[in-house]
Amino acid sequence: MNYKKFLITISNFFDRIGLRGLNRQIKNSGFQFIGRILKSRSVPFPTQEDIKNILIIKQHNQMGDMICSTPLFSALRKNFPEAYITLIAGMNNYKVVQNHPDLNETIVYHKLNFLSAPGEFWRFYRKLHERKYDLAIVPATVSVSVTSDLICRLSGAKFRLGARTLNGRENPSGFLYNLPVDMDWRNQKRHQIFRNLDLLTGIGIEPEFIPPSIGISSKDENSANQFYQTHFSPTDKVIGFHPGAGKVANQWPAERFARLADYLVDKYHVRILITNGPDDAVPVQKMTQLLKSPFILTDELNLQQVAALQKRIRLYVTNDTGTMHLALAVGVPVLALFGPTNFWEWGPLDKFHRSIQSSDGNINSISFEEVKNIADEILQRHFR
Repeated sequence: MNYKKFLITISNFFDRIGLRGLNRQIKNSGFQFIGRILKSRSVPFPTQEDIKNILIIKQHNQMGDMICSTPLFSALRKNFPEAYITLIAGMNNYKVVQNHPDLNETIVYHKLNFLSAPGEFWRFYRKLHERKYDLAIVPATVSVSVTSDLICRLSGAKFRLGARTLNGRENPSGFLYNLPVDMDWRNQKRHQIFRNLDLLTGIGIEPEFIPPSIGISSKDENSANQFYQTHFSPTDKVIGFHPGAGKVANQWPAERFARLADYLVDKYHVRILITNGPDDAVPVQKMTQLLKSPFILTDELNLQQVAALQKRIRLYVTNDTGTMHLALAVGVPVLALFGPTNFWEWGPLDKFHRSIQSSDGNINSISFEEVKNIADEILQRHFR
């Protein structure tokens, strides 16, 4: 076993026995102590003339969380049109926004590389200082990150914007910001898109709805076109399905996905496309074994190619998972199913799409008839 694999194994072991949480608690306590001694001096709002280079730090690995952050990128571009905007993203999700039209550059943060090769951290630090950032921003809507806060401070940015408190809890490293914001949505049904945009009130920008978006390279567009032309004809009406999800609790039963797909084929003569990822093998296998109709799988495509393919379909029926956000970002009609997670926090925001929320938090409680009826409603409007 090489050194990097050993570190990954140890990290996973700490997760299983609960030591990572203990490590986080020790780190947070230490920062709270330091914060009582050292505090950043608050500064006035920057002006457009003050900001030439912007750094956004979003180094966690949840794809949905990243895509819900993209309206913040667009808001920054709108308010600082001439600025050079850089994103620091995690290893698992940087590709989904690598070609975003409102970003000039994406830097990949890979903590295990730093541990296995300390020189990598020095190169990362030098990269941070090449651009001489005027404004550094750390969005935080679910939890705060000491690591992200430290990267913000290490960037040397004159203006540092981030959470002082999150939902009533003190950010232990919030003292590193000189434009601190108190973020509190405990009594609000506030979508993650707006939660990200709310941070910008710390520099005088009021949140207004901007849809999520991604960028797709011409190479990936061409690959998606070739895939579509190989498996479908120009006159095909294609419906997409995603029976998987990273969390089992978010998975509507695969047998109901299969039944719905067969029903739509019989009624509307559609073709079936099933999107799948590395964590979706079990529900995808169950669905495909039960299907009576022919289907196409996207297992040979990367995320951006899947997004480019999604643009060509008529409806996407999906659990609450990363590819749901991908479909929303490219504008395909989405029918999203929610069990324990809140549709008003993570689901589609406009009337173009539909969400179904389980009444008791159990996604199995969403009936086949309920999903079928809404799919009928969407398709009858779409095909008339």
